Amino acid sequence: MLEDLKTLVWFLKKGPKFYPTMFALIFRKFRKDK
Repeated sequence: MLEDLKTLVWFLKKGPKFYPTMFALIFRKFRKDK
């Protein structure tokens, strides 16, 4: 979980152009968990 937070912070620092990638990764992660 902490690793996910660090990744999230990293993406936020990178800026808006990385947001679609971030959301795609999160979406895939949640789909796998179900």
